[in-house]
Amino acid sequence: MIKNKIQLEPNNATLTSYLHEDKEVRQAILLFPGGAYQYCSPGEGEPVALAYYNEGFNTFVLEYSCIQGIFGSPKKDKDEVFDSALEDGMNAFYYLQEHHEEFFIDKNKISIVGFSAGANLALATVNLGGIRPLSLILGYGAYSKEVFKSLDIGEHDLLNEVKDDNPPLFMFLCQADSTVPANESMMLGSIYAQKKLPFEMHCYVAGDHGLSLGTKESGVVNKDYATWFNHSLSFLNNIQRDTPLILGDIEEDLNDISIESRIGALMYNKEAWTVIEEMLPDIAFKAKTDSIMQSRPLQRIWRRGIIKEPSEKEVDERLRKMNKKGE
Repeated sequence: MIKNKIQLEPNNATLTSYLHEDKEVRQAILLFPGGAYQYCSPGEGEPVALAYYNEGFNTFVLEYSCIQGIFGSPKKDKDEVFDSALEDGMNAFYYLQEHHEEFFIDKNKISIVGFSAGANLALATVNLGGIRPLSLILGYGAYSKEVFKSLDIGEHDLLNEVKDDNPPLFMFLCQADSTVPANESMMLGSIYAQKKLPFEMHCYVAGDHGLSLGTKESGVVNKDYATWFNHSLSFLNNIQRDTPLILGDIEEDLNDISIESRIGALMYNKEAWTVIEEMLPDIAFKAKTDSIMQSRPLQRIWRRGIIKEPSEKEVDERLRKMNKKGE
């Protein structure tokens, strides 16, 4: 592993890189630790960077401007700390894009992971700063105007600044969080739902604030909560699929083609879709523009009495013959 520290102007924020040595171009994870803008929590930095590194990412931890100015963070007065931190977050993202060849990363596949205040900062870089990462992965974050007032760092309300093109969002938190109300994430998720933006949320019933990975490496063990990490990997995979998100995984559908396969999955097999267009032309025509129909098993159209001819058995036999060709 190649580990380096970089100082970012104008505030001398510290960006620490964790790079694979094989020089393969990889996706990047940019981490913003939490700490209420007082400091950057070490437990939400390197342990998380190493976890994503071990999954094949090149990772980076930003120690952005904070009030206490410890653990490598620049020290700022509270009346300027948010603006300075926002500048640090944006500069870190653009620095990675500009130096993508040096870091062997895909400049279009940089995701930002933020915890607590770092989650607040991550969303701010998008909503206020205008950057466009591949995705946002936010743990137990705070986003409302009331939070900014309680921290005495400004009057912003990130919930009112969500754009129609905000990047896909993954959130994880504990319902019993005693520091940041779970409703902060719920409100952000609701806005994403209203705007029909891709998002995923995991709210765990047991656990408190600041659990980071939920493993001994990051400080506190919580096995149920710790599942967020693997879920975030699946999320990153899902948002980059060639197929629509409404279809999710289609491998099983196309592994054993039949009328039990979803209509949308069959569209991604040229031979199977030719059969559908030939035997069920009306269904094929409607499915091209109907995402709900695409998400349903083909078998359902007979069970709902939508068609009478050809028979369910005839179509199923034609589709199943394709599976035997590869045997």
